[in-house]
Amino acid sequence: MLFTPEEIAVLEKDPTTAPLAKKLKEGVFIPKERFDEVNNAKKVAEDALRAINDAKAAEEAEIAKKKGDFEKLTAEQAKKQKELEDSLKSEKAVADQFRTFVADKKKAIKEALGEAYLPEYDSDSFSLASLEKVAEFQGKAVGTVTKPAKQSTDKKIFEQSPEEFKKTQADALAGKLLEKKYD
Repeated sequence: MLFTPEEIAVLEKDPTTAPLAKKLKEGVFIPKERFDEVNNAKKVAEDALRAINDAKAAEEAEIAKKKGDFEKLTAEQAKKQKELEDSLKSEKAVADQFRTFVADKKKAIKEALGEAYLPEYDSDSFSLASLEKVAEFQGKAVGTVTKPAKQSTDKKIFEQSPEEFKKTQADALAGKLLEKKYD
């Protein structure tokens, strides 16, 4: 369900979003229980796989301890720690980017809605998807803003005179035509 009951109640207060709230109340949705069932089955399978992998690693560690391969064990632990730290750094970077995106998108929606933006929309019960639906319903859809691509800084092009540039282009074109003709 895209909207929580609290969100629907807030939408009912605004006359412009009341029809949307009514449709959401009467709509037919896939039951949350079905999603929970599938997600729980996935979690059980992941837990079983993790348990098998942990048991295998523990067994290998015991064998290595019996053989006295302590250096190998410490090297493996250091490698695992490094991998986890790298993974954590990348996950934090992605999370920061996502938080910035959500904040920018909410700000753009707030500006687009203007006076129609209700204080309740700032609460945690309204997700970004819900706010986008409200803006779309009111005919004020907000697009994603992207940064322009960086300009090329190829110095060879800028250092050539117009005549040299034309000659270079002509030579390149002639070479391509000859390659096509004799290939």
